Amino acid sequence: LNETPVALPEESTEDILPVPGGIVPDSTKRRISLTGSLIGNMMENLDDMVGMPYGCGEQNMIMLAPDVEVLRYIQATNQTMPELEAQAELYITVGYQRQLTYRRSDGSFSAFGNQDEEGGLWLSSFVLSTFSAAREVYDIDATVLSSLSDWISDLQDEDGGWSPFGRLIHQELDGGLDGRYGLSAYVTLALATYGLADSEVMQQARIYLENNVSDAYDSPYVLALGATALDALDSPAADDLLDRLMTLAVVDDDGIHWNEQAVETTAYATLALLGRERPEVADTIRWLVSQRGALGGYGSTQDTVVAFKALTAAAISQSRNLDCEVDVIVDGEVLHTFSFDAYNFDILQTLELDNDVEEITLSQRGTGTVNYQGRVTYNVYVSETPPAEAPMLLAVDYRSDHVEVDDIIDVLVTINYQGPDEKTGMAIVDVSVPTGFEVVRESLTRLMEGSEGVIKRIENARTKDHLLH
Repeated sequence: LNETPVALPEESTEDILPVPGGIVPDSTKRRISLTGSLIGNMMENLDDMVGMPYGCGEQNMIMLAPDVEVLRYIQATNQTMPELEAQAELYITVGYQRQLTYRRSDGSFSAFGNQDEEGGLWLSSFVLSTFSAAREVYDIDATVLSSLSDWISDLQDEDGGWSPFGRLIHQELDGGLDGRYGLSAYVTLALATYGLADSEVMQQARIYLENNVSDAYDSPYVLALGATALDALDSPAADDLLDRLMTLAVVDDDGIHWNEQAVETTAYATLALLGRERPEVADTIRWLVSQRGALGGYGSTQDTVVAFKALTAAAISQSRNLDCEVDVIVDGEVLHTFSFDAYNFDILQTLELDNDVEEITLSQRGTGTVNYQGRVTYNVYVSETPPAEAPMLLAVDYRSDHVEVDDIIDVLVTINYQGPDEKTGMAIVDVSVPTGFEVVRESLTRLMEGSEGVIKRIENARTKDHLLH
């Protein structure tokens, strides 16, 4: 599957959708989508961005954050999407209530709540940021936010920054932050999103971020995050970080981006550039648009959430000065002409093409910029490369030769990890209960107590028991 989402500037012509060699004959399908909106292609597949939250405190937030952002956008732009809106509201309700089960007695959050030794600073900041944003679309308990903000504020170092505290199992969430500056910027941004943190805490955080800019100079990701945090505090130092960030930028035909944590870094940079009203933002937006997949998302949930936030912020303020036509030229002949203006600005217009097409060209005339996405799908021949060895082996042994009514069957679950890493962040064992049986609850209690902390949480989902480790 190849996707090519790009902006087609006024009075331009461009060839699109090439097909590689060596594919299965007659398997090619092409589709072209065009819209004036920056996020028109994402809107078509918003239902693929929402999902039912589940799992531990970190996994639950990974699923909850996109639900919040999608519902915020739907309501902020007055979109008429009742089914998706109702679905997102349901998922947020479930995710919010579930996350509260991982709230610790001190107001912080961790992967397993009070079963962990301490709360996690990064996860707690993630929760504060997401819950604060969710206030626009859902009734969030103010005491949950205030106690969480206080807990985070109490961890502030004397110089105004923050040091790592607590465990983060899903290391991919923090973008590879290494050092205090990036973490402090992330925490500060969460507190700024909340908006009701102690003013002295915010002032000290601002001073720290302004006085330690040099600590971020070698990392585009940290520079972008720091610039976003400082812009949220209305600090002129945000421009200093952006100036440095632009010297590290990669400029190509798709726009401006950075190689380190490419999508997330470029999304944070876009938010900061929008806030500072800098002209470079047009090219970072263009690059983000060009990186979307066929369904409108990106390679990871974190990338999708931050990029969606950046693009929706840009889309809300996007000019609707559009009056043009786009010809779809197939093998030298005009197959279809799309018309665009302020009235159909948000509408996604599509065209399906035959599989025997050799050349497709888009030609625009008029004023304004149209965003298009070309999608080509095709089948390839199966590789004979042997599959990689499974990183984990699972064996389930039901110990019973003969079963009578009211008999108890012992179930032995054996897990062997043989992956390349020294250890995994977390393993989830999903044990199904055979039809006609139910779990002896006391045995699960004994199992958890006898695991010496290996098993952190056991959940029952009707016919299943999930052992989280």
